[in-house]
Amino acid sequence: MDWSFALLSEKERMLFRRYAVFAGGWTLEAAEDICSGRGLVRHEVVDVQSRLVDKSLVVAGTRGQDGRYRLLETVRHYSRKRLEESGEAEYIRTRHRDWCLALAERAEPELRGPEQRVWLERLECEHDNLQAALESSWGARGGAGPGLRLAGALCWFWFMRGSIGEGRRWLEKSLSANRRAGSIQAKALCGAGILAWRQDEYDRARSQLRQSFALSRRRGDKRAMGFAYHWLAHIAETEADWRKARSLFHKSLALCRRVRDAWGRASTLNCLGMLESGEGNYDRAAGLLEESLALFREVGDRWSLYSPMSGLGILCAMSGEDSRATALLEESLAMTRQMGHKTGIAIALVRLGQVVLRRGDHLRAAALYQESLVLRRELGDKVGIALCLMALAGVAMARGQQPRAARLFGAAEALREAVHACLPAAYRGDYERHLLELQRGLDETALTEAWVKGRTMTVDESVQYVLESEKGSCGTTGPPLPPVADAERRMLTGRQLEIAELIAHGLSNRAIAARLVIGERTAEGHVQNILDKLGFSSRAQIAAWAVRQHVAAGLQG
Repeated sequence: MDWSFALLSEKERMLFRRYAVFAGGWTLEAAEDICSGRGLVRHEVVDVQSRLVDKSLVVAGTRGQDGRYRLLETVRHYSRKRLEESGEAEYIRTRHRDWCLALAERAEPELRGPEQRVWLERLECEHDNLQAALESSWGARGGAGPGLRLAGALCWFWFMRGSIGEGRRWLEKSLSANRRAGSIQAKALCGAGILAWRQDEYDRARSQLRQSFALSRRRGDKRAMGFAYHWLAHIAETEADWRKARSLFHKSLALCRRVRDAWGRASTLNCLGMLESGEGNYDRAAGLLEESLALFREVGDRWSLYSPMSGLGILCAMSGEDSRATALLEESLAMTRQMGHKTGIAIALVRLGQVVLRRGDHLRAAALYQESLVLRRELGDKVGIALCLMALAGVAMARGQQPRAARLFGAAEALREAVHACLPAAYRGDYERHLLELQRGLDETALTEAWVKGRTMTVDESVQYVLESEKGSCGTTGPPLPPVADAERRMLTGRQLEIAELIAHGLSNRAIAARLVIGERTAEGHVQNILDKLGFSSRAQIAAWAVRQHVAAGLQG
């Protein structure tokens, strides 16, 4: 490397060592913005970079429709050493951090508008660079403020992509480094509170959201106050304080109207609609959800559109409008899959499963619930896992398998208690009906024994119990099973079928590699090939597909 470096011109050396600041590659535009200056004019970057590509020091490629460049890892280590020796490391890292901050702040409002998919993909491409910028902000001179701004701007990105733990780590770290009160801190506290709520840490979430609200009120920021009210309402809802939740949502809605925040209105109307639905106020719920749906369409937020759409689907099903219910629910699921919206997919799957189960299609309902269950485990959503276990208990009740249902209800109850989450209003009616049926259908000893078995299972044991026992769980009361999709199975090699089965059992790529004695990258390649061949977008879909194949094959054999 020393020999190759010595053969470079001064400007080639300059650009080469500055490339060490990038993680995960860069675009030409990023190189021009970050690496120019101090002896290298912006318009010179393209020619100098081309020469470095020709000399095989820089690797050229594409991601999506954009040209993208990178250094091999060994080359990057050498480049980083040269950057440190040059004395301009802090200068380049600051420019890199500021470029990432500008990107994140530009993307933030776009993630709620018609170009959200474009911006979500762009942030995904720069994910490694964003992490590197956050890391360089930690402990850097003058870095705490920009680092906090960057973490705050990325909150909704982390929420959308399901990277809750990652987001919380950076927000907490950045908040601890900058305790100056202001709008930046209020925003970061609100973001940290939202992500803490998503991880079922309600006391922490409430504390951070209240701090955010107090700082925002002190500055007269009504939009931020409305946002804090909205998420405090979610905490009250989770704790079954419906009256408080309704009051907070209405306060949020009033502030959103005052500052003409159409997106905030749409989001809060949707939550109020779901709250009214759970309370049995169906006409009121339908009106709120219709208004939310129209507003989300107006602002162009397809990522959030699924929620009022699927909520209306459930209401239509309850009123006997089966065709419209199915259309709304299928569309909401397709939309979330297209967006790669993991939380939305998990919710849409359960809502579609509810309608499918009412029609008596136990097999499809179970498959939908299982896919949601696997996805919720991947997201670490314990409340969601509990709801999926309850939904699958409902399938067991429909099949006449009361001991199995009791065990699943027990597992769900224990999990809700562990995270201090109440039973959502929308589930109470079915739950009370099923509990009464269990008390009538099982003697006290059998019911208690099954329930206690469920309560003693861990989360992983509960998920494994569902996936492994589904083969023998289909009773004779449901409709006949469809034939095994031989054409789909033939699309996969024997190794890929084996890996699909392991995914269904919850193994990560690393665990699959260890089990099959192959490289982790080889395992990743097999998983991607399975996704491509079956037209899927998530491991959860593979898991549900594998379970369906296993169940159908076992019952027909």
